[in-house]
Amino acid sequence: MHRSLPLITAASGANLLEIVQRNGQVLPIDRRDEWMSEMTRVVRSSEQVPWPERIILELANTCNLDCPMCRVGEFGVSPERFMSRDLFEQVAEELFPHAREVRLNGLGEATLVPWFHDCLERVSRAGMHGEIITNLTCDDETISRLIAARFVVLVSWDAATPSVFEKLRRPARFESLLAKLRTLSQLADSAKLRDHLHLLFTLQRGNIDELPAMVRLAADVGIPNVLVNVVKLQDEGWIAAVAPRIESAIDYARVESDRTGVHLTLPDHIGPLRLHGSGVLPSSAVGCDRPLREVVIRWNGEVTVCNMFNPYTYGHLLRHGFERCWNGSLAQAFRKLVNTPKRHPYCEGCHYVHGVYEKTRTSP
Repeated sequence: MHRSLPLITAASGANLLEIVQRNGQVLPIDRRDEWMSEMTRVVRSSEQVPWPERIILELANTCNLDCPMCRVGEFGVSPERFMSRDLFEQVAEELFPHAREVRLNGLGEATLVPWFHDCLERVSRAGMHGEIITNLTCDDETISRLIAARFVVLVSWDAATPSVFEKLRRPARFESLLAKLRTLSQLADSAKLRDHLHLLFTLQRGNIDELPAMVRLAADVGIPNVLVNVVKLQDEGWIAAVAPRIESAIDYARVESDRTGVHLTLPDHIGPLRLHGSGVLPSSAVGCDRPLREVVIRWNGEVTVCNMFNPYTYGHLLRHGFERCWNGSLAQAFRKLVNTPKRHPYCEGCHYVHGVYEKTRTSP
């Protein structure tokens, strides 16, 4: 257990009270009183939990692509929304010695950060398991360094048809990125790290029929894994309307998976559509232990809940310190209620798949 520090309560300062109020604004009325009570109570020392084994760092909250399902890059790259070097170094000093894994992703493209190569070196020097989600628009030197650092690389790739790809990942050019994908595959193969490579397919209305071809594309370029992600929207009515198409696409994709040997991973549900059979892993909707195991450090120092970017915030790293964020009343409230009927509304219907990232681990 780490050194004892004062824990977060509403009395810790106006800035913290603002966080409590912001967290409460998105809660349904029938849950708000219990959440507010839990968020402002005094936490007993016996409730403290070990620091997280998994750290997710949002190095950039800006992107060089303007994907319709994301829109973080709608106004182009904004360097002022890069994580500061000082904040990264503080995270590395305080958290890296206690963690096993670090993932570099967020609502933006991490490889845009000017000191990204130094970040890879820092993770490698700490002996940590590294992962990244990237659009692969980086240069070949960065691709080479990712492999040299033994990172698991999940490449966001939403279509196998060039015209569909370029519509969904504008202004990227399919053939240019395909060449980079082949470079990544070749370098990983030379390093005997091919199992570290994944294509991350974000299912949305405009690419349902692309899934079988995605599996074929992965086989063609030598990527052994395709992971299906789902756009998280407040209104998932579109899923019910096209459920037969989704089921058909998954059926054909499984045929291609069996034929090519590419491993296809699916969540156990896509909106109201329940999935069964090969490649299906349980999602966090059936029970979530992530708040006990992982933490997200946003580009601006906010400490938040999980990889699905729930807006609920534990505190601010620079203002409150990590221990007070991680073991304070805001964090403990979330842990207490996450697997109850009064869970945070953002968690309902979660598509985050348990186990898929753990399966990518290999011994250094």
